[in-house]
Amino acid sequence: MRHDVPAVMTFSRGLLVGVLLGVMTIHAQSGWAPLWNGTNLDGWTTWIRQPEPSSEVPGLKRDAGGSYTEPIGSGRDPLKISPL
Repeated sequence: MRHDVPAVMTFSRGLLVGVLLGVMTIHAQSGWAPLWNGTNLDGWTTWIRQPEPSSEVPGLKRDAGGSYTEPIGSGRDPLKISPL
């Protein structure tokens, strides 16, 4: 009977992992909101990192070294990169 112990332990571990994953999934879904509404991109925003220093972007601040100090973000796209 000793050779059956690993099979029982393997089954028990698998069952425990399955239950834990199920509980975690249910808990995670309670605050979940879909990104795609199935129709259009309403509610989406665009965030683009700081432009390269070699790029000229009117209205963006630069530091003493010439690097841009802020990203192009939601409602702020001076180069009209994104249609969102």
